[in-house]
Amino acid sequence: VTEEFYGIEGVHLGNATLVSSEDDISVLQITRANQGIRPGDRLVPLKDPILLPYYFPRKPDTQIDTRIIKIPKGVNEAGRRDIVLISGGSADGLKQGHVLEVYSRRLERRDPVTGEKLRLPDLKVGTMIIFMTYEQVSYAILMESTAAIKIGDRASTP
Repeated sequence: VTEEFYGIEGVHLGNATLVSSEDDISVLQITRANQGIRPGDRLVPLKDPILLPYYFPRKPDTQIDTRIIKIPKGVNEAGRRDIVLISGGSADGLKQGHVLEVYSRRLERRDPVTGEKLRLPDLKVGTMIIFMTYEQVSYAILMESTAAIKIGDRASTP
């Protein structure tokens, strides 16, 4: 909506093992590919495994009003158990475990009798829990949904 730049998202494409290296040139063997790996893709060293965190679902301490800005994997709609990226982060007070409600954007309609433009109220279509926060954005998993959740839908404090 604001066309604000939030950053660049890295996507895990697969795993590779070092076969040989000489000066600045290395040969790698791809051991697992989740998606196509192409020239220009970046390599990142593998970190030690991380234990899965425990999340304690709770309402945010402040009023949050944010939007869904991306649904990973290039799709336009999400549902239960899908991951979404929202435009609120730690700078807004969001933390891991915060629960937000998702509301579908409602369009304006004309009153059939008066012809007056009416904005329908937003409709609650789901619930999400934040599992990773950055300064300006957060990742959440949709815990429930009653309709398709789209980019631009609103997420706010219950």
